[in-house]
Amino acid sequence: MAGGVAGGAVAGGTAGGAVAGGSAGGAAQTDVYVCGSCPGASMSNPGTQNRPVDTISRGIQLAVMNNLGRVFVASRYGGVIMSYSEDVTVAEGHSLDGRWSVTGTNGNFTWARSAPRTQLRNTAASGLKFPPGITGATVVDGFSITKAGAGLMGGRIAGITVNAGAPLVRDFDIDAPAISIGSATDAIGIDVIGSSTSIGGPSFQGGNTGPSTVTAGTGTTSSIALAVAAHRVTVNNVDLTGEGAGQLSAGVVLVNGSGSTFNRGTYTAGAAATCAGFSATGESGGVRVEGVTATGCPRVPNILNPPRFGAGVLFDGCPPLGVGGAAPIVRNVIATGGVVGGSNSLAVGGASTDGCGVRFEGTTPGAAVFTGTTQGGGGLGAGPETTIGIACSFAGLRNQNGADARCSVAGVTAVGGAAGATNSIGLLCDGTCANQPGSCRGSCEEVVNNTFSAGSGVSMVHVLVRHSSPGVRQNFIGAGSTAVTCGNNAAVSGLTIQGSASTVVNNLIVAGQCLTSIGVAHVLALRSDGSTPSPTFHSNTIVSHPVTGGGTSVLTSLGVNLTGPAGSASALVGGSWRNNIIFAGSSQGAGSRSIAFREDGPGVDPSFLTNNLFFAPGGGTPTTPALYFDEGATTLTTAMAVNLLMGAAGNLAGDPRFQNAGNGNYSLDGNSPAREAGTTMGAPAQDLIRAPRPNPTNTPPDIGCYEVP
Repeated sequence: MAGGVAGGAVAGGTAGGAVAGGSAGGAAQTDVYVCGSCPGASMSNPGTQNRPVDTISRGIQLAVMNNLGRVFVASRYGGVIMSYSEDVTVAEGHSLDGRWSVTGTNGNFTWARSAPRTQLRNTAASGLKFPPGITGATVVDGFSITKAGAGLMGGRIAGITVNAGAPLVRDFDIDAPAISIGSATDAIGIDVIGSSTSIGGPSFQGGNTGPSTVTAGTGTTSSIALAVAAHRVTVNNVDLTGEGAGQLSAGVVLVNGSGSTFNRGTYTAGAAATCAGFSATGESGGVRVEGVTATGCPRVPNILNPPRFGAGVLFDGCPPLGVGGAAPIVRNVIATGGVVGGSNSLAVGGASTDGCGVRFEGTTPGAAVFTGTTQGGGGLGAGPETTIGIACSFAGLRNQNGADARCSVAGVTAVGGAAGATNSIGLLCDGTCANQPGSCRGSCEEVVNNTFSAGSGVSMVHVLVRHSSPGVRQNFIGAGSTAVTCGNNAAVSGLTIQGSASTVVNNLIVAGQCLTSIGVAHVLALRSDGSTPSPTFHSNTIVSHPVTGGGTSVLTSLGVNLTGPAGSASALVGGSWRNNIIFAGSSQGAGSRSIAFREDGPGVDPSFLTNNLFFAPGGGTPTTPALYFDEGATTLTTAMAVNLLMGAAGNLAGDPRFQNAGNGNYSLDGNSPAREAGTTMGAPAQDLIRAPRPNPTNTPPDIGCYEVP
């Protein structure tokens, strides 16, 4: 607006502590001035610089009556902080500007914008109100708002309420009631209510020197710092904190908020049965969450009633995108599910469920990290049942028979979580294809250039692809991230892939050193049309666990374990395997097993098994290294025997000669038998770290995920 706010200074007013303009020397009045503690201030005054009114409401009234654009509201007179206790409703085109310091005497005041935020204790339960039709020409800048007490009847309490409007609110803070009788049913920091006719949306921003802050307060049912329904919002550099509640606590709850954007800031829930740093449901096309830190349940749970579900970032129940619609983006976000405990408890860093095709992205290393939980232990010593770094699943929070979440994951780190979890997963792609025909793709679209780890637990999977067929390329799976910590009798899998037609290319897959360690667990599944999805594994390095100088607790060590569906008597193909290093670390103890490639039973065979390098350093019973266990019955110990299998050719046996596997370096030395031993059929043009392959050109590519320079 003309004479509005720009660049942090007030046009026609002050910048950097300058003196405000106004009516002086007979000039026409341009603004309204409010100073509750100034001598002589009165609602009967004209609201000039030297004769201010004493309430914000009267200032707005005069601005409307006289068509004046701005209301300057003092926060300090003569060095003493003042506050306003009243019910304020903003008027369209009339902005409120706080942080004014007033000096001088009655009739001769000097105004400078050099004070703290102006304090407003709004006496209405709905707080500072923006009625329908407010546009971006209306600015509220520099206020500290305390909500009214809950009163005897509880109810919904908000610090700011925006009803189908689009104001700009910046440099502000909202806090819980200083004095409250009873508790709010729903404690809301900012309550944004839209409609089908809403145009634009409100914008909430930080100040020039730091973020704006919102604290929701305690609610018997919910505590939400920013609640948005059927409206678009823009949030930039605002810290949003939910507090304790019976059912739901969240930093942000967005419902049908297509086109909303969230940049910078921290979004944190409090203690509740369900907690989310950021939660979006319904229409979410074009939503962007970028540069944010989001935490679900941040504290140790109540020992008798711990939270059951915590999410850092959650998108749930999204309808299909319209023509030209943009998928939601979560970029360069640090997200943690938080601390949960007890039966059926789940902590997830980032979740895209029931039809939500979210793009989880990181543009620089370490900029996007998703962690299920950072702390073990819950109520009465019970840890979380399940922790997941990122989950893309058809099963939504409210609809267990939902739609596939066609999300993509690129450039992120995802870790299941801390010790104490029964189940811990780095990435979950869980689709509907178990009951669909062969054309079903399931959840997850592309999984590229990430680092995944289950973290710690009892049953651990770094990446679980179930009844889905994403492209899985150039990922560090179980390597280069948080070390695996094994619980009692723990089992760990690098990649578990079930009922999938995925293309798995150029990945480093390392399970870990638990009692049972499996590099790739491949489970075949029949679709409703009788087809069996057959994935492609090309140029991967697959390791059950590295061989170290000391002893090992591993009882079962399998590079690849191929399993058929229960009850199937048909011969099934178990994928295409080309140019992979398949390495089973050593095992020990009675009944121990160390096998590079194991068919779990009869009737399951790879469709192609060519130019792979198998290695099992021994251990277990028998001590002869088992390169291949055919049909669940026959042990093959030589490459020659492996190459006699149907569809097999060019396979090798031998130590791949990793540079330093014990320290996570699985690149090959110059004498590796994997060098120039691969097939060019289907070979990628780059390796795991995007080095060109083959190198030198016009030679066979190296086997495994690394090309030797």
